[in-house]
Amino acid sequence: MIEDVAGALSGVELEQGLARGRLTFQASLPVFEGHFPGRPTLPGVYLIEAARTLAQRSLGCRLGILRVDSAKFRAPVGPGEELEASVQVDAAADPPTCDARFEAAGKPIARIKLRLSPIK
Repeated sequence: MIEDVAGALSGVELEQGLARGRLTFQASLPVFEGHFPGRPTLPGVYLIEAARTLAQRSLGCRLGILRVDSAKFRAPVGPGEELEASVQVDAAADPPTCDARFEAAGKPIARIKLRLSPIK
């Protein structure tokens, strides 16, 4: 899954405490075969991993997820759909946190809040 997210991510822009990027998950990913037959839908855990990945890039260090504080999915994501991701990172918090928002064509797709842990 980590490789799938990395392969889907493009156009990453980093500012202090903020990471933005685009995600497009191709129809050829095996996860679409069984989730769900007849209506392929990206599992929400892929967006959670995308939030962690962008937070990691923002801070420039490896991060693990301590806890998912919230994950609200407003619309399904299908194969080939382009998402815009914006991840705000609070590195001063103990533990560090991130607040991720995902949109497609200007419509909200998901909002995810994570507590993170640096990995040494």
